[in-house]
Amino acid sequence: MGYIKKLDGFLVSKIAAGEVLQGVYSVVKELVENSIDAGSSFIEAAIDNGGLEKISIRDDGNGILPEDLELAVTRYATSKIEDLDSLFNIETYGFRGEALASVLSVSRFEIKSSVDGKPGYSLSAEGGKNIEIGHVQCPKGTYVTVRDIFFNVPARRKFLKTPSGEALKAKRAFACLCLSNPGIGFSWRQNENKPILAGKEDDLIERYCVFFQEQLRDHMMPFEQRISGMRVYGILGEPEVASKKPFSPVFVNKRCVSDKSIAAAVRAGYGPLVFDRLPVYAVFVEIDPSLVDVNVHPSKENVKFSDASFIFREVKRAVSNVFTRQKSVFFISGGNVVRESEKQEEPEEIHTVFETRNIVDFVKTASEISVSEKISSLPWVSFFQIHNSYILVETKGGFLLIDQHAAAERILYEEVLYKDDPAVQILMFPVVLNLDENLWDKFIKTKGDMLYRAGFRLKMLSRAVSVDGVPSGIENASPQEIGALVKDILSQNGKNDSREKTAAMIACKASVKAGDKLQHAEIENLVGRLFLCRQPHVCPHGRPTIVRITLRELEKRFGRSN
Repeated sequence: MGYIKKLDGFLVSKIAAGEVLQGVYSVVKELVENSIDAGSSFIEAAIDNGGLEKISIRDDGNGILPEDLELAVTRYATSKIEDLDSLFNIETYGFRGEALASVLSVSRFEIKSSVDGKPGYSLSAEGGKNIEIGHVQCPKGTYVTVRDIFFNVPARRKFLKTPSGEALKAKRAFACLCLSNPGIGFSWRQNENKPILAGKEDDLIERYCVFFQEQLRDHMMPFEQRISGMRVYGILGEPEVASKKPFSPVFVNKRCVSDKSIAAAVRAGYGPLVFDRLPVYAVFVEIDPSLVDVNVHPSKENVKFSDASFIFREVKRAVSNVFTRQKSVFFISGGNVVRESEKQEEPEEIHTVFETRNIVDFVKTASEISVSEKISSLPWVSFFQIHNSYILVETKGGFLLIDQHAAAERILYEEVLYKDDPAVQILMFPVVLNLDENLWDKFIKTKGDMLYRAGFRLKMLSRAVSVDGVPSGIENASPQEIGALVKDILSQNGKNDSREKTAAMIACKASVKAGDKLQHAEIENLVGRLFLCRQPHVCPHGRPTIVRITLRELEKRFGRSN
């Protein structure tokens, strides 16, 4: 007698359920996806004890015909696929006909459904056995109740997370479906807590914030670009709200996926704006379904692109365009900082939608009058220096806190990096540096020209150099600091990024430091120059230069929010 034998159907169903269902979140995800495919306009989900005790999903969709009810809980029974071509052009969620069958086989399961409000039917079972079908009165749609998940597969149940852990993953799965399906109302409830509601008309920012962080509502920016036949859109968090562990989902053709390549592309699009933190976002990629395979994972959490490098490149470019193609110019008007975004010309195939907040009309443009002149001409401007380190600026919707040293670093960094002729401050007393053979050789070959372009003015002596001028902004540095800076620049070995490193090194010596008392005119000048930078939000090392606090946040702290 041979060793190989065919498994019975009951055991096969348990194995299949283990592939599709990884936990409570999988059950929620699969059932809600079915509700979306059923044309629902409102979907309710509720879990008790993290879903380990009970999961219920109710919708007002098309419902299931009585003759289809028993077939719906059978493996590989689906209305979504008819042939091989449709398998590779998937545009729906629950296309493989496994979800209900898998859930039914590992739980105490009940489903009620009615079509067009007619008398409905119910089906119940325990662990896939003792299936009972009967009549029931219920509104149009489908109502599924799942109790004691994996009660009959203890080996799987013991690997479930704690109730709080399962609840968090389930909530995120539900929220992702809410984010990717505008026009459908959603309700989420845990235990007897107040439900979280997302209305049909709520936009992407509102949906994200209602499920996660209310305080981010004023710090998220919608964007949309169409590039090379692909649509990339969603919401991007402002650089200052980046954190160590944000919830930043990625969607491909409205399906939430775990794709490290797209996540890396978004992060690369932010560039140095977030430094060692991770940006907050929800990014959607829409592409021809024939160019992406969603059938590579049992629970459809991963996808495979026909050209992954193309996707990475274009997603990175789409996100980068939001920040680099927008030249932010800030003005002060009536005590309020406002920003006018001046778009640079873009290729015809790229369309950017970038909502900028607190924009008001102003009479004169930046080309007609400088920012400092416009600021100084106002009768009253709300600038305050706090602890000789931070500048407070009142805005229309709250206030800004500016780190004066980080701001000075950003200003000096961009002047050195982007200006062909940066401002130079001639020193009253030159600084003479003796160079060893290695540094002298670097100075003669390449570094001398680089130092000149950065704003240094040097004279060659015998195995020494005389520093007669420095980039404007570090003239108050001590002779020892200037000498050390020049030697550090000469010591660089890199070629491709040496200019950026040089600019960052010089910026570190910015004359405005934390603890320096600034006069009102100096504050005006610093703020005006910062807001004319290409990337005013972070210093060269990635630290935030600006923190924005909204009135909504203040009102919440004082208990005045609704």
